[in-house]
Amino acid sequence: MLPQHYAEGEYAKPQLYAEMVAEDRKLKLLGYEVYRFGAYEITQENYESIVVDFFQKLFDFYDINLDF
Repeated sequence: MLPQHYAEGEYAKPQLYAEMVAEDRKLKLLGYEVYRFGAYEITQENYESIVVDFFQKLFDFYDINLDF
């Protein structure tokens, strides 16, 4: 079995995950929005369409038009 993202060696380390979500909270309190992509998503053959789809939806949500 492969090691997990929040692990040291073969063992899960919940502290690593807790540190990441704590940083997310700090960013949100500063007014930033955090959008995460899982490693699985961006290692797929269609990763470009996944990312483009996300940004299209984000731009639609904020009514951003990039027509030149």
